[in-house]
Amino acid sequence: MENPGGSPSFTEGMILHVNPDIDPMPSNFVVVRRSSTDETTFKRYIQIEGAPYLEAINPDWPKDEKYLKLMPGDVWCGVVVDASLGGLI
Repeated sequence: MENPGGSPSFTEGMILHVNPDIDPMPSNFVVVRRSSTDETTFKRYIQIEGAPYLEAINPDWPKDEKYLKLMPGDVWCGVVVDASLGGLI
């Protein structure tokens, strides 16, 4: 989820460190499994008029997919607590 020229930005190949025991708060980056597709997504958690949404931070992301409303059955996998390019091994 790159944000060219912006911060934060997560480049392809980054390792996300996810804590499944933290309750998500608005502005946290989260991993969520969507019940409608059984796919997992990584986005920023926000609220719009009190409703929970997932936001793509890439400004080039298609506008109709930039904000995904959380739906019943969607599962929080965890909050991203760190990201790195790895490289220790």
